Amino acid sequence: MSVFNQNSQEISTASGTKDRVDFVRSKQPLIVMACVLSLVCFYSLNSVALIDLADEGIYATIARQMIDSGDWVTPRYGPTVFFYKPPLFYWCQALFIYLLGPTPLAARLPSAIAAFLTALALFFWARRKGMMRTGWLAAMLYVLCPLVALGLARVAMMDSLLTLFLTLAIIGWIEGYGGNRKGYLLMAAAMGLATMTKGMIGFLLPGAAFSIWLLLRRDWKALREVPWGYALCIFLLLVLPWHIAAWRANGNWFLQEYIIRQHVRRFLGEEFSYHNAPFWYYLPPFSYPCFRGAHSSPSLGGGACAVGAARNNLSIARWRCGRCGLCWS
Repeated sequence: MSVFNQNSQEISTASGTKDRVDFVRSKQPLIVMACVLSLVCFYSLNSVALIDLADEGIYATIARQMIDSGDWVTPRYGPTVFFYKPPLFYWCQALFIYLLGPTPLAARLPSAIAAFLTALALFFWARRKGMMRTGWLAAMLYVLCPLVALGLARVAMMDSLLTLFLTLAIIGWIEGYGGNRKGYLLMAAAMGLATMTKGMIGFLLPGAAFSIWLLLRRDWKALREVPWGYALCIFLLLVLPWHIAAWRANGNWFLQEYIIRQHVRRFLGEEFSYHNAPFWYYLPPFSYPCFRGAHSSPSLGGGACAVGAARNNLSIARWRCGRCGLCWS
């Protein structure tokens, strides 16, 4: 009887071990992804001092002065009012500086967390569409892209946070166009947060891409599906409070400096000589850092593929994927 019990225990132990091994193997891709994302985004952020060339010191100083002065409306760099960009990124930096102290780690954590969340957003959204492998590849290729691994995820700049919100905006757009009207609300919220991160590009870029998409599709009826009232309310609730407060605190000079100079004239290249280079000047520095991650572009356009696949038409899905990627580019 004891021998029988012993054999049963051995069989049970072996079965439990096999189940654990199978579980680990099934989760191995997720474990690898989590390790890579964590390593790229968070490893040794505090080992290098802030880089002035990338304006890390300026942004961190503005965030620290917000804490010291208690003025969360008007960004200041020393005595200079600094309306180059809206304050959302400074607010995020200030939170971590308050919690962790004025260190490079605290200044860079918003960028690192944003890159990490961008990769997770790509993965979980694709998995929700039944494309887990595509999501895994998109997340891995995104963080391993040199522009992200050596820049966006590890430098205290606004671009990583902007990328997160633009990614969520494009996901919301694809979801909304695919029939889930709540996706348009996600798009509106993401556009509002992107606007609060880096200004008008936060709504102009996804708005222009969406318009070109509809133009190519000649599907203007899709505009009727957008819940314009709710979307506009969400966007304005996120954007208007700070802009009104900044205008009240600084008067018409805020409008002149922030809107006219930092948006209109910067776009036109006026007063900013380093923006006057011809378009081909930007091709090499843009293409090389993105080359490793270029194949991940279908992760965004892949949502359009999922829309088509849901309608059981793979050829249409591929066509939409290419068109969506083209519009977003």
